[in-house]
Amino acid sequence: MILLKNYKLALLALGILMISSWVLIYYAYKNEVPVSEKTAVFSGEISDFINANIAENSVIILKASVTAVRDKELELGSEISVQYLESESQSFRDVEKGDFVLLKGIYLGYDDLFGEYKLINCILLDDE
Repeated sequence: MILLKNYKLALLALGILMISSWVLIYYAYKNEVPVSEKTAVFSGEISDFINANIAENSVIILKASVTAVRDKELELGSEISVQYLESESQSFRDVEKGDFVLLKGIYLGYDDLFGEYKLINCILLDDE
């Protein structure tokens, strides 16, 4: 009788372990919402962006001129570094120094080492 009781407890513990593992895996691998579908908390120009108190990992929309074009990165107004998605490389390929762009991305924070603000996962938007 004691052996049967231990067997039931072991099956119950195994079941709980399997269910909790499935929940953790489902949560870890759930699809992330694309930047294009997220709501922006800020929309404006660089001067307004720098003066605003925006939390890190917030989605923002910026309208600015390109001051430098690097390998997979743009620089806006000599103060903001922009990294774009690999899927957006075709649309960013046409951007040149001096162009005026409207883009949407995730604000990563201020980089003290390089002295610039960082935006990641950026996409180009059409002028509205």
